[in-house]
Amino acid sequence: MSKAVNATTTDDYRDAVASGKSANARSDGDFSTAVAIGSRGSIAISNGNYSHAVCVGEGDRAGSAFTVSVMGAGSHAVGIGDHHHIMANGNGHAVAVGDCGLVSATEAAAVAIGAGGCATAYGADGMAVALGYNSRARGMLGSWLVVAEFVHDYEAEKDRDDPVLHLVAIKAAKIDGVNIQPDVYYRLVDGEFVLAQNE
Repeated sequence: MSKAVNATTTDDYRDAVASGKSANARSDGDFSTAVAIGSRGSIAISNGNYSHAVCVGEGDRAGSAFTVSVMGAGSHAVGIGDHHHIMANGNGHAVAVGDCGLVSATEAAAVAIGAGGCATAYGADGMAVALGYNSRARGMLGSWLVVAEFVHDYEAEKDRDDPVLHLVAIKAAKIDGVNIQPDVYYRLVDGEFVLAQNE
């Protein structure tokens, strides 16, 4: 059984980089960066203003999802690979690229790119962007939702092992508490927002 690989820094302008099966990187300082590159259950955490956290790798449904977290003004969190959990606290952005990403941001944009992704905007001026097949977005009152709708091309899939998807609609709406309710997931069906909370 291989051990986790850890990297930590507590100074400003420093980087923590860890690479391995269970890589963990943490940076606690302004203008710092934490990067974790691994294949199972890796974590990248960066606490400080204008800091960044990046996690690259593939998780799975058996509890080995990746976690990326940043706290501080102007900080950004990025996860590349399936099953990432991304969180940005402060006015920084959070982005998950890969299937089944769960992403949230408090005051900026939370972007989930991939099938089954979920994006949440916790701030009144935030934006939750879900760009993937069967992806969902939610936010607080005053924030914005941007959701894309994709459909399968079953005819083209007959001779392939992977899905063929086509973008058919993309729509944005402000959460006003009347037409779009706060704190519930929406997805796009036939170009219109529909509740997706229990899916």
